[in-house]
Amino acid sequence: MLDQPEYGDYYRQDEDPLWLPPPPAPTINSLAWYQCDHLGTPQELTDEHSEIAWSAEYRAWGVAQEAIRKASGKAPIANPIRFQGQYHDHETGLHYNRHRYYDPNTGRFVSKDPIGLAGGLNSYQYAPNPVQWTDPLGLSNTFPSNPDDMTKVLGVDPKIGTTPDGTPRYIWLPNSNTRIRYESHPEGLCPCDKGFNPRHHGAHYHVETKPDGLSWGQAGRHGQTTKSLPDGYTRGSGTGFNPGENFPGS
Repeated sequence: MLDQPEYGDYYRQDEDPLWLPPPPAPTINSLAWYQCDHLGTPQELTDEHSEIAWSAEYRAWGVAQEAIRKASGKAPIANPIRFQGQYHDHETGLHYNRHRYYDPNTGRFVSKDPIGLAGGLNSYQYAPNPVQWTDPLGLSNTFPSNPDDMTKVLGVDPKIGTTPDGTPRYIWLPNSNTRIRYESHPEGLCPCDKGFNPRHHGAHYHVETKPDGLSWGQAGRHGQTTKSLPDGYTRGSGTGFNPGENFPGS
């Protein structure tokens, strides 16, 4: 226990029992330079003698097998930097990605995209292809012509049925509040016919969202579903997204 100091007309910070001095800054006794790949992911750290002090081999989605060497007789150099914008959290094994955490073992973020559908239809996706794409902020896009490719993008299996026209209908639920539907209603028309509307008669996608706490049936009965609209939408032009068009908000 410390006695209460008699401050009188003065105050000394180092005598205040509630004050904790800041820890001394660590001594910098070595320098290293990053050697990165085309995406900015560190592959090696080299010291001032051009010796490799740290290196890593990565799986496609970012799991790193590190090799730390005691270069030039100095203390080993560690590197927590991973994909662009990511910092390895040793305690959890996750990668801190500013706006959310990324799990390299599953290749997905562990929380929903804070920008919603503007980052794509899969709100947990890191990037479509980690060999060519980066997502340095954790915020990361066109509709495919083949619905099976949409299944790969979303990472969930669809419910497959048939429309009244006998054409296939796919329905995906990437999360509890988003529904995506692929279908076509040719009604005997072909693209060369007058009156053919590609957003209705041709293959197209619908994207719908609903509030938390309501089933899709309840949301529909109470008018609580919201349908995303394609760019340039005008009344009567059709609300479907054609293959090749951007995801909502992209």
